[in-house]
Amino acid sequence: MSDTAPQDTLPPAAPRTPHIYIAGLGLQTVTQITREVQDACRGSAEILYVDTGIATRTFLETLCPRVTPLFDESYARDASRVSAYHHMAARVVEAALDHPPVTFALHGHPLVAALPPFLVLELAAALDLRVTILPGVSALDALLADLRLDPVVHGIQMYEATDVLLRRRPLQSDVPAILWQIGPIETCLCSVETTGWSSCQQHQVVSQHSELALNLLSRPGAGPEERG
Repeated sequence: MSDTAPQDTLPPAAPRTPHIYIAGLGLQTVTQITREVQDACRGSAEILYVDTGIATRTFLETLCPRVTPLFDESYARDASRVSAYHHMAARVVEAALDHPPVTFALHGHPLVAALPPFLVLELAAALDLRVTILPGVSALDALLADLRLDPVVHGIQMYEATDVLLRRRPLQSDVPAILWQIGPIETCLCSVETTGWSSCQQHQVVSQHSELALNLLSRPGAGPEERG
């Protein structure tokens, strides 16, 4: 009798541990982080995270002894946001090369309104590093819950606000629509330095952007040159 079991009875091969977990912390880190993400954090040599919640670091330190916040070190006063994103990605990949696995943890869902995870994916592919993405509760999930909205019933439209403004994306009046990033609408078209601004100045800019967004919604077919 052969000692080798038939091929169809062999247990499946265990998946290889990734070098990097890209994980979502949810909108409320302590209460919305998934068990899957917690397990990844516990199995990591280091957690590098981008989240400004007061309790985030303390909570993550219960899951892993080595926790590194990336927000403050990445957003230098005179540096662009893109530079900050590249810095985050480089730090994550360097850690993965030195002491894998590591977890790159971000507020909400890791792939929603976040460029650094995609930069990490590009670098990881070039360096033959394995990456696993673990979802988290996003702003969209919270919005659907708050509005009691099922997107399967009538569908749903989702656009980035500045993109709608520039490209005149059509908005169907009979289908629920979500416009992402209303607050910073148009700011991606120019460099705006707000460090050191008073709360009054910041409020004034936000109010101007909100007014622009309302005009956009009331005249969905209007392009930038048609605005008064």
